[in-house]
Amino acid sequence: MFNKLADFYKAYSDWVAAGATEGKPFSRHVGLCGSIFLYLAMKGYPIKDRKITLEMMRAQFVKAGLDREYPFNNQKNSYRMESINGLIHTNKNRIAWVKREWQHYV
Repeated sequence: MFNKLADFYKAYSDWVAAGATEGKPFSRHVGLCGSIFLYLAMKGYPIKDRKITLEMMRAQFVKAGLDREYPFNNQKNSYRMESINGLIHTNKNRIAWVKREWQHYV
């Protein structure tokens, strides 16, 4: 499962670095939890693997002292506003997390 998570972090980081073009499997309106589920689905992983990998990511958030559901926002509404406005990919805390995490696997 760690390889799936590392692959996701790398792909997401590359997507942001390339300008975050709207389209599958990533969207400017979807956070990491939704994105990992879509990413792994497009890669053909069964739902059980997707759920396990998502839970691993959420466990990483908690271990780092972050909120399990909204780790990069101070409240639910700020996440919603990022999502509505298509600004998920611009959240500096989210970008830093992704870059830092995939580099752990390199």
